Amino acid sequence: MEQEGVLQRMRGKNGKRALSLLEQHINNRLPLLGLIAAGHPLEVFEDSEYMDVPPQYIKLENYVLKVNGNSMIDDQIRDGDYVIVKRTETANKGDTVVALVNNEATLKRYYLGDKGVELHPQNQDFDIIHVNPADDFQINGIVLAVLREYS
Repeated sequence: MEQEGVLQRMRGKNGKRALSLLEQHINNRLPLLGLIAAGHPLEVFEDSEYMDVPPQYIKLENYVLKVNGNSMIDDQIRDGDYVIVKRTETANKGDTVVALVNNEATLKRYYLGDKGVELHPQNQDFDIIHVNPADDFQINGIVLAVLREYS
């Protein structure tokens, strides 16, 4: 549980070992960092609030983004949904990633094509983003789950 970020190993004043339950895990909450574009790129916001999530996703490297747009609807990711993201700088072919292209965040499927990185929407109404070598490109995470609220 320590590796999963649920517990932290501590040493007391008397030298005895202790375990501490990390605060964010008590409430099953992850930081909601802002909006992510499933369409045209948007900027990532600073974290300002937290969101309740299923307990299996509570890990220190995970965070939540709210989806804005419809470029991923064929993957059942819709405007207004929330995605739980694992913070990582690497991805495998076909992973749904949070990517920064020239400091703009987008949510797309990751592929490495003959000409370099390609970010594929999952909606035929949107174009593939071809990342040029001159572009500032970074993967910020991979999507683990989609949360949808019904009113």
